[in-house]
Amino acid sequence: GYNILVFPEGTISSDREPLPFRKGTFIEAAENNIPVIPIAIEFKSPRDLWTVEKFIPQYFFQFAKWKTTVKLKFGEPIYSNDSLMLWTSSEQWIKNEVSLMQKGWSEAFK
Repeated sequence: GYNILVFPEGTISSDREPLPFRKGTFIEAAENNIPVIPIAIEFKSPRDLWTVEKFIPQYFFQFAKWKTTVKLKFGEPIYSNDSLMLWTSSEQWIKNEVSLMQKGWSEAFK
């Protein structure tokens, strides 16, 4: 009955595309009949990306700013007992949506 938010890349990057997804979450979702709802997020400014190496200084850097502008899109739930299908479908959907979000909007990739 709880929602769980997972970042399947396992870390944050300033790359144009999401990093390769780790498969563990998708294995658990498939084995336990849990739907996966892909979420794409794109930051407008490079200042909003992970810029400080250590977690605590990065936390204070981010939360000291007045605002962070992002685009956020939720995909349709994906149901499957096949973890490979959940993994590839989610990763491809998110990569496609992030690419669409960047066009003419993201200052990081103009």
